[in-house]
Amino acid sequence: MLYWILPELIFKKQIQCILSFAKAFIGVYYDSLTVETGNPEIESITTKPNEITCIIPANLFKADTLSFRFEYCLFKNADFAAIPYSDFAMQANKKNVHINAAITRTDNWFPKLKEEQIKRLPPFNLTIIAPDTYEVMASGKLKEIKMENGKKYFSYSNYDELSDRSLYFFINDNHRVEKVFEDGFKLIMLVPEDTLEGNVDYLAGLVYSSYRHYENRFGKTNLNEYKLNAFTNKDMGYSGLYNSCNAPDWLFTKPISNNELYFPCRDLIHEVSHTWWGNIVAPDASLDYWLFEGFAKFSEPQFLKTFLGDSIEILYRKRLKMMLAADVDFLPPLRFISDEIQNSSLKSAAAYYQGALFLYSLLELMGEENFWKGMKEYVKSNWGKTVDSDDFFEAMQHNTNNNIREFFYDYLDKPGFAEYSIREVLCERRDSLFVHHIEIVNTREKVLFSKYQKNSEIVKDISYLYLLTDMKKEIEIVSSYSYISNLL
Repeated sequence: MLYWILPELIFKKQIQCILSFAKAFIGVYYDSLTVETGNPEIESITTKPNEITCIIPANLFKADTLSFRFEYCLFKNADFAAIPYSDFAMQANKKNVHINAAITRTDNWFPKLKEEQIKRLPPFNLTIIAPDTYEVMASGKLKEIKMENGKKYFSYSNYDELSDRSLYFFINDNHRVEKVFEDGFKLIMLVPEDTLEGNVDYLAGLVYSSYRHYENRFGKTNLNEYKLNAFTNKDMGYSGLYNSCNAPDWLFTKPISNNELYFPCRDLIHEVSHTWWGNIVAPDASLDYWLFEGFAKFSEPQFLKTFLGDSIEILYRKRLKMMLAADVDFLPPLRFISDEIQNSSLKSAAAYYQGALFLYSLLELMGEENFWKGMKEYVKSNWGKTVDSDDFFEAMQHNTNNNIREFFYDYLDKPGFAEYSIREVLCERRDSLFVHHIEIVNTREKVLFSKYQKNSEIVKDISYLYLLTDMKKEIEIVSSYSYISNLL
């Protein structure tokens, strides 16, 4: 038996409050819903499919909160197994019971105020009952584990600083391992029985150091703990949640050998960053998916270069461009403002890869100091709130004297990349070198922003090109090559 409680559900001052379960959960339906409240003055509670209507006397709003308890059962639809990612979203078998809060795979399985579906949770208590040999990872902070009638009762409540964006829990036969670092930071790991001992220490160090780095970059959480769960799933193994994440079980049970881009462990680092991108600040994934995944992809090399050097970031940017090369003519805008954008692979390419490259362009356009000030302001100003791309723009524009509006919204709301024509106007000799006069014309209705090497013999002799639609500019490039083709 599984049940959960929301003891504090905060209502606005209105007589009729409608709670909604939103759209159906992926591959699942609920039944046997009951609603309880400890307040006898509630006039009526009526339920119908996907909605709960509460008639509340006005005098009750003298209190700040009203408390409700909901109980219901979840059942798999007949076609559950055929629905993409249904097993990733929800599962119940003898080894694994979970409801995952991954942003693109699940709808909320708890009620919220109607028409406010992306709003954060109010304070909550969540109790999970499991067999005594099983462990649990769930939303919030673990307050207590107690044994009763041969079962374990795991009691969680929201962190004091911030409530979750979405409720989740994972029940499995993993083993609990806790690592406490010198500064008191605690990592709670649920790992398979056949986990390699060296992997535990290595992954714990990676989570700890990346978490602390992101706190310095984006803002401290003051939580001083993190949760990591080994997750067995046929579709995928990763999901980044609030102050916790899942990673595939093989990351714990097989020797780890990272490639030149630090795969597979870079994916774990990616998920750690989702504490900030999607949870501390919570966008609507149906519109601003890039605020989740573009930011997390961008965050990967920001940590990796702290011990692998700047070369990893250069390689990352090249690989991001390669990933987009095949789709460059078909990419949707960063913000999914049209229902016509249905191709999920193109939407992912835009959110992950173009989103990360766009942040790199902003960094160059604003300068590093201003960019990182803007990123911190975006988190601080929107801590615990739901956000959109406009909120991010305001934070970044506030931290630069450059007007970035046209560039920002061109890439936010227009598909694809900038296009340009290029031709050599003149080539003249200067001692042993050649000076190429090159004309570049922006041929598309999208701002063209790019860096170029002014002297091909000096690696760090870099300048930037910024062209609005139909604008052209002549630039000079000094090189030992006499032909422009050698420079392109």
